[in-house]
Amino acid sequence: SAGLLREAGWAPGAVLTVATAVAGTLALATAERDGRIEGLTAPPDRREGALRQATLFGGLIVLIAFLSENAAESWSALHIEQTLHGDPRQGAMGPAAMALTMGLARLGGQGILARVGAVTLLTGGAVLSGSGALIVAVAWTPLVAYAGFIVMGIGASVVAPTAFTLVGLMAPPGARARAVARATLVGYFGYFIGPTSFGLVAGVFGLRAAFGCAALALALVPLFARAMVRARD
Repeated sequence: SAGLLREAGWAPGAVLTVATAVAGTLALATAERDGRIEGLTAPPDRREGALRQATLFGGLIVLIAFLSENAAESWSALHIEQTLHGDPRQGAMGPAAMALTMGLARLGGQGILARVGAVTLLTGGAVLSGSGALIVAVAWTPLVAYAGFIVMGIGASVVAPTAFTLVGLMAPPGARARAVARATLVGYFGYFIGPTSFGLVAGVFGLRAAFGCAALALALVPLFARAMVRARD
């Protein structure tokens, strides 16, 4: 929609005003009468130390997932328009392709988790997402970049949800919300680190190198997943 509005000559401020109105309306629709959260108490035994370590590694996995997702959301349109010389409509299709793919793939992610296990799913998702990032990095046309974003979206779709699930399963029932909240705190730093780090790499080496760095970051996910399981043991 943003790409079509830009193609029609709308100014960025007008597009953002429409987006703000839509987001505000949806936010009002999510209001809850009872906002209580169960499971925020600290574990009474010495498992708190293991919980901290497992939660930290889980949060780092989420951070990498959000960092790579943010790279596609923030830089894919610019990559298509500036590096691959696409028009605004083609540029807007980059983040749209990844977001749509991620949304559809996440519908089946939990079903896959029940069959293959969390560490295997995290490893496979990270490898697939990293491969997509590499395809984007070497793409020579917008169509090839779209293929990379689709592959990247399929892989990234399972990384953050699986990490959150694993953090919750590893925590005692009374501390699950606490553990997930900690992992979320660490993970959301990906949205702060992502734009600055990718902007720095893109400014010095170009957007191709920035997506290559996303692939390198995703390669750390299998290592953190195994460290997370070892911390619990």
